[in-house]
Amino acid sequence: ALALIRGSAEQASERVTEISRASQEQSRNSRHVAQAAQRTSERVQEISRALAEQSRASESLLQSAEGSLDQCRQLRRVTAEQRAAAHTIREATHAIREMAQGIQRNTESHGIASESVSEAVSRILEIAQKKAAQT
Repeated sequence: ALALIRGSAEQASERVTEISRASQEQSRNSRHVAQAAQRTSERVQEISRALAEQSRASESLLQSAEGSLDQCRQLRRVTAEQRAAAHTIREATHAIREMAQGIQRNTESHGIASESVSEAVSRILEIAQKKAAQT
């Protein structure tokens, strides 16, 4: 009976070790998700600053273009550049949206993994309590 209890205790210990490893991996993954969220936030801020700067530049260029034909040509060139920048911003926004969706999927996956770990720990505790009650 003692050997059976010892064997059960060793199995429980192995399971706890496995759960500990899974928890550590989940913790690393959570840090990666948090880092990705931080990078996404920084990119959103950069886009916001770029949009504000682009808006200020557009106003300045429009005022200058009223003075001469050369300034009007300059405005056309800048407008084309702004269209390209807007396209780049749209692409970046799309990429950020995809990153945010990836973060959401990862968060959901981590939640499911946490539930699995919690269930495994509960099962181990139940087994250990039953074994302790039998002795």
